[in-house]
Amino acid sequence: MSGQTQSKSSFALQVSLVDGAGANTNMAVANILTDDTILFALHLTTKAAIETALDYTSSTSITSDGNIRNTNVTTDDQFLVFWFRNSV
Repeated sequence: MSGQTQSKSSFALQVSLVDGAGANTNMAVANILTDDTILFALHLTTKAAIETALDYTSSTSITSDGNIRNTNVTTDDQFLVFWFRNSV
């Protein structure tokens, strides 16, 4: 059967807004697990008055249950993280 698609439960999609941090410093994301998948990480500058939104997905990873990390300095900024719960 060609053109197969894989469907996932909509309950598996999660969204979190978290404060930024220094480069390679953990940022707390409630309920994220190491076996989850980051779909999109949007870097929002500046926290007090958002000026830009940049795609930082490729430089963001899940480092441990409850934490993500980005390789860039994002202090005083925020991250809007869309992630997928792989085990529902």
